[in-house]
Amino acid sequence: MKQKILNIGALVVMLLVTGNALAAVELKDKSVIEGIWIVEATAPSLQTKKKPADQTWQFRGDGTVTIISKPHWANSAIKQTTTYTIENNLIKIARPGRPGKFDRYQVYEKQGNNMVLKGGMEGFYFMIRK
Repeated sequence: MKQKILNIGALVVMLLVTGNALAAVELKDKSVIEGIWIVEATAPSLQTKKKPADQTWQFRGDGTVTIISKPHWANSAIKQTTTYTIENNLIKIARPGRPGKFDRYQVYEKQGNNMVLKGGMEGFYFMIRK
């Protein structure tokens, strides 16, 4: 009987801890993400090795985002400006040149000047506010 109670207690604790770790940051408005963010690394999952990234994302209050990246294969930086909205607690970024197509990102974690986005093509984006 005591073993069952201990097992149930351990299960409840594990669910509470896991549930908190997987809870997304609530986006009430654009002010939470406004500003310039440096993408330090990307990873397909939290358990895989992070790949260094050379990107800057600037979210503006007017609903535009500018993404500047320097891919290893390019001679110069690539700069794209497009629109974004906050819908259903997701950042929805329009794909330039692809009308009606969007990348969606969840603010997976945000603590101070650090933010982790989940979504897009890379999986997880590890960012620091500039």
